[in-house]
Amino acid sequence: IRVLTIVTQDKLPEKKKENLKEVLKEARIEAAVEVLSMQESPLKTIQTHSCQSEVALVGFNLERLLENPAIFEQEKRFLSKMKGHVFLVKNWQELEL
Repeated sequence: IRVLTIVTQDKLPEKKKENLKEVLKEARIEAAVEVLSMQESPLKTIQTHSCQSEVALVGFNLERLLENPAIFEQEKRFLSKMKGHVFLVKNWQELEL
């Protein structure tokens, strides 16, 4: 299992990696964690690195989607390009450790 997480320039990649490792440990999931520096939009970055994956868990900011449902129409186009199964999950940044 390979778990990717995306950071913007203002985030600390090592801290984010350690937080994600802790979540995986608590969930008893053995996985390699990789931190990607976001060069494009989050969805484009995910598509670039995960479009051939058998399974992709894609974090979404649920509050943002509820405030502006039209955003989902844009993201639907992205999701249709993914080859495997895509699960929409609550955004990692919203998790409390």
